[in-house]
Amino acid sequence: MGILSCVFVIIGIIIGAGFASGKEIYTFFFIYGTNGLIGIVISVVIIVYIIYKTLKIIKKYDINTYNELLEKSVNQKNGKKIDIKTILNVIINVFLLLSFFVMCAGFSAYFKQEFGINEIYSSIVIAILTYIILNKNMKGIFILNKILIHIIIMFLLILGIKSFGTIGIIEKTENTSIWFPKAILYASYNCITLVSLLIPMKKYIKNAKDELKIAITTGIIIIILAFIIVLLLLNITTEIRDIDLPAVYASRTIWNRL
Repeated sequence: MGILSCVFVIIGIIIGAGFASGKEIYTFFFIYGTNGLIGIVISVVIIVYIIYKTLKIIKKYDINTYNELLEKSVNQKNGKKIDIKTILNVIINVFLLLSFFVMCAGFSAYFKQEFGINEIYSSIVIAILTYIILNKNMKGIFILNKILIHIIIMFLLILGIKSFGTIGIIEKTENTSIWFPKAILYASYNCITLVSLLIPMKKYIKNAKDELKIAITTGIIIIILAFIIVLLLLNITTEIRDIDLPAVYASRTIWNRL
């Protein structure tokens, strides 16, 4: 396991059901036109920086658990009545739980839209599979992510290349100036789920340059995939906001032309 394995695991964490379906890219960026494209770059730069700094802290202080990382991140002076670390831990765990529910909902929506499978049944199956996978060691998760992300990247690249000849013009559909805060929010909530899973990667980092290589490589791939999703959304001629899985909807049309 090396740098690329770490990169694929990180990408697998970021590319959840929301990203892959195109709903996140539409909600956080696409509706703001060209400002949204700038927002994608800003979000990725923030994610790259957080990945780099977190890996550096983990390696420098030989951190092995999430509690150790919180202790190093929160410099609380003696005498404080409020335990900031505990509050952060509760908030982050609640957020992780909500993110899991969103992931299950996204996959269930896909199975419902494409195969007519009841959302409850598919959610139960996904929850059980997730539990089984998370009870395995990190090596198994690395291998699974590496295989799946290769498939997703190749699939998106094919669709992205095919989309070039049929794209439209990205237009701002929301007259608002909150595109910048939305970009910050997107990076922030992705990093909450990401940071805790960076800890086991410590043993795969051999030297000081590896942290930077992992962060930058991840950022480049995420930007490419995000812009491919934008190309897919530009192929949709109906009202995107009414579609639960816009990228899947667009890919079905494009794939029929291959």
